[in-house]
Amino acid sequence: MTLTHSGTLATHTKLKPGRAPSPGGFPRGMPPFPLGGPRFPRGPRFGPPGPEGVTINRQGEMLVARDLDHLPYLLGDAELLVIEYLPAQAEATWVKQRDIVVQERKSSDGPFPPMMFAPPGATPPTSQRGGTERTVYTIAGTTGDAIRVTKSYQLQTGVEAGGVVRFNMTGSGEFQFDTKEGLIRTLSMKYDIQINEPNVTVRVPVTLTYRLLTPDELAQHKKRAEEARAKLAAAAAKAKAPQPFAPGERAKLLADLKSGDTGRMRAAADRLQKAEADEKASEVAAALAPLLSHPDHWVQGAAAKAMVVWVTPEAESALIKASASENFWVRTAAIEALGKLKTEQAAEAVAAQMYRNRGEVAKALKAMGPVAETAAIGCLKDRDTWARNEACQVLAEIGGPKALKALKAYAAKLSDFEARPARNAIAAIERRLGEDKATSQEKPAQAAASPSKAGPARTRTWRDSSGVFEVQAALVRCEGDKVTLRRKDGKLIQVPLDKLSAQDRAYIEKQKNQPAGAEE
Repeated sequence: MTLTHSGTLATHTKLKPGRAPSPGGFPRGMPPFPLGGPRFPRGPRFGPPGPEGVTINRQGEMLVARDLDHLPYLLGDAELLVIEYLPAQAEATWVKQRDIVVQERKSSDGPFPPMMFAPPGATPPTSQRGGTERTVYTIAGTTGDAIRVTKSYQLQTGVEAGGVVRFNMTGSGEFQFDTKEGLIRTLSMKYDIQINEPNVTVRVPVTLTYRLLTPDELAQHKKRAEEARAKLAAAAAKAKAPQPFAPGERAKLLADLKSGDTGRMRAAADRLQKAEADEKASEVAAALAPLLSHPDHWVQGAAAKAMVVWVTPEAESALIKASASENFWVRTAAIEALGKLKTEQAAEAVAAQMYRNRGEVAKALKAMGPVAETAAIGCLKDRDTWARNEACQVLAEIGGPKALKALKAYAAKLSDFEARPARNAIAAIERRLGEDKATSQEKPAQAAASPSKAGPARTRTWRDSSGVFEVQAALVRCEGDKVTLRRKDGKLIQVPLDKLSAQDRAYIEKQKNQPAGAEE
């Protein structure tokens, strides 16, 4: 079976009566090794490929593990804490013994654990000692459906110079195995760890207990976990949701953008990122546009991110210039904003950055739709193979007959393996064009079957929920959560219903309720 582990560990320190903390805040007399110090290496911590978690056999032996969470005080790994070794045959007493290597982080000077302030990626200094681990299990009897098993444990590292054994850990206790559940019901162990330092011996008592949760406890645990996830999701959604302006705030933000004060300009742009564009978006975009080339890079970045929300056609030239910026954050945001404008000039500017922002450029070109077809075709001439492959994926989604011709010419120059992305794009375009042709040949009654049922649908202006995008088209059908529209050039487009404005959704609902042949 394969098991996955979830949960967190927290350390709590409680002073004995009459003991005062040290000046550094740590209790006096702490063990000479850090809390998470000694470790049991168990094969590759990041290999081999396989399922997440730990895979064990019927005897409880670990077969494969990805990455384990070590417990403190030589208790092994968290994922294996509640797993015990069982005999292959029925035996009253059985033994589990193995050679181990204990890794210990070297102690540091002062109260802080080693490497606490080390540079990122640094490896804490460790020492390794070989040793043995031996566990003896004995069946002690039964209690109802549970079998009681005593457990005797010893871990010892090898003898060092002077006859010293660095670590010696002994323990004893008992666990109850539930024969119906096939799980350990409870366990209680007491350990004594002896750490031998030069001229001093430290003894650390450790008590370990755990029990199986009852069905009610497990249900409560799952409920709390689900509530916590829902709370986090709600908080994240609330943080992302547009925040309405307070009275007079909009005017103040515009004044701050034009103030010339770096701090005020950046703060105003940051606030505008979290707002929702209104009918006067062009006024805000005009104030943000000059900041895209501001000497302060932080102001540039904040203005570019705000422009994604407040973009209007008037800001196109400033955004085109910003899309070639050496500032990554400015360039990325400008590409996203240009994707909302859907003009050939914007598409050309975005496509020009394919070589260094493939993901963002592809997303923007797809958002632009057919207007970006010519610009995406131009990317097939890029020197970078990955850029050309990305262009093929874009054209697979937005390309038409022109892209089909260009892709066939492009694929003819490549080897069979290299031409695979182009061939996939060609197949996708041919399939889409074939579907459009079949749809255009439908009978009028079939074409308008839902929701207007019959008669030619009139052309109207459709807008998305943000109010930025619009298209002149006629309603063809509404199936499930998809709306099919026919543009003036005859091309059919599909739009998710929830992406349309509230007025358009209301219009569709009204058409569904109209009698056959009627339309408002």
